[in-house]
Amino acid sequence: SPPENIISTGANKCLDGDDSCEKIGCLIVKDHCYRTVHAEINCIKNNGLFGCKGKWLYITTSPCIKCFQQIILEGITTIKYDDDSYWKINLDHKIYIEKIAKNYNILIEKVMDNKKSE
Repeated sequence: SPPENIISTGANKCLDGDDSCEKIGCLIVKDHCYRTVHAEINCIKNNGLFGCKGKWLYITTSPCIKCFQQIILEGITTIKYDDDSYWKINLDHKIYIEKIAKNYNILIEKVMDNKKSE
């Protein structure tokens, strides 16, 4: 069953003390800003003392490989995401992540679109 409490949140942002992308521009390499720390990593960091083992992670966009590797290391068991546009343009990442998720018994699931159809 889903968890009852939110124990941490995170957002895409630059490292504390670093100039922001808004101020000096993004550092784009292969469609990714390398100046930005992804929300998943910030959420795990902000969780601190609670630990992530066995926890669920709700994220906006399907995870990149680097974030997924950190998710594995932290022991997160379920990932729910809303937007799969990243995987649509990086199909090789999706295939790799789904294979590794199966090996680690991690459930990755796209949540249903709750928007009303017109």
